[in-house]
Amino acid sequence: MKSRYSLPGRDASPRRPYHAKANYGMPLLLSPLALLTGCHAAPQINVLGSFFPAWMLSIGIGSIGTLLLRRLSVRAKFESHLSLRPLVYFCLWVLLTLGSWLVFFRV
Repeated sequence: MKSRYSLPGRDASPRRPYHAKANYGMPLLLSPLALLTGCHAAPQINVLGSFFPAWMLSIGIGSIGTLLLRRLSVRAKFESHLSLRPLVYFCLWVLLTLGSWLVFFRV
């Protein structure tokens, strides 16, 4: 028996919803997660009795170093020759941050 609300050319039989279909690719897709079982603890630095992650101190060293080098480049009248200042200072910050990580905290 056809319903009066059914579309022409289609029967009114219920169809399986999309989520009820078997998905055999999902276990294969999630299997590499079994290899990510864990890593050793992140290095922590004791600063005045409080433990800080080493990456946080590296970011601070990179930020302060970038500000000091910017001030030095302004005094030396070198900053006016830089064309893409935000990119230059961002790259300098990354260099100082990763460099301080390698020098001080990489074990």
